[in-house]
Amino acid sequence: MKSPGAVISLYIRQFFRWTGVQVYRHPAPFFWIPVTLSFLAVLGLLRFYEENRIWYLYSPEKADSHFEHAVANEFFNDRGGKFWLEKSVFSAYNDIKLTATK
Repeated sequence: MKSPGAVISLYIRQFFRWTGVQVYRHPAPFFWIPVTLSFLAVLGLLRFYEENRIWYLYSPEKADSHFEHAVANEFFNDRGGKFWLEKSVFSAYNDIKLTATK
């Protein structure tokens, strides 16, 4: 009785031999099918859109938070920029002001 590893090895060897013979006899499909699938995948990249704002991913489209965020953006953009937390830190040497944002 053969060991299970030897039986599995025999089947794997037969499969790859059969696959090699098929590639040798009919090389065109093994070239054009992957090329065609790659081309179709590239077409999907043209429609790719990345959404970085998490509140648009996990909240309803007409949620109040969208409106509140738009109002806050409008308010702070009128005053020179986004509303990031800013904290000033003074160094112990020469009183240099260091600013950390976000």
